[in-house]
Amino acid sequence: MGKILKYSLIGLIVIIIAFILIIVGVATDGWVFRSGVNYKVSLSSTTGDAKGEASYAFCIISTLGAATALTCVALDVVLQFMEKRSESFAKVLPLVTLIASIVGGIFGLIGAFLNLGTFVAASFVTDYIPGYSFFLTVIGSIILLVGGGLAHRTKSGGNVEGI
Repeated sequence: MGKILKYSLIGLIVIIIAFILIIVGVATDGWVFRSGVNYKVSLSSTTGDAKGEASYAFCIISTLGAATALTCVALDVVLQFMEKRSESFAKVLPLVTLIASIVGGIFGLIGAFLNLGTFVAASFVTDYIPGYSFFLTVIGSIILLVGGGLAHRTKSGGNVEGI
């Protein structure tokens, strides 16, 4: 059994958390609240106009980026554990994880804020507040950026003791 680099393992855990948050945020219908009442607005129900379709597309790309980052970092950890990690994989997998995390995180943030802006701009009422789906997507996107940076740091990380 091989030794797993600690930043890879921490990056895997962080990216798993980010992936779950983004999936739940994008899939649920709590994007907009008004006066404390959930309007049951999901991303797929906002596709009637161009901004709604764009925010939906950005959030789907964010989900795909998170899934790609999760796949790459999980493969990297498995290869380290099995001592099958070649020099080319040691360079490519952390880089692909970083790029996928950056794309997923930035597109998730853009999609979430664009979706929120769609409701604020379409309403003359100012008491719309973002719902839990918005916050889950934003927090998951930020955590995804951090996880990608951690996974990319494996080039300079030490081993996890006892593994």
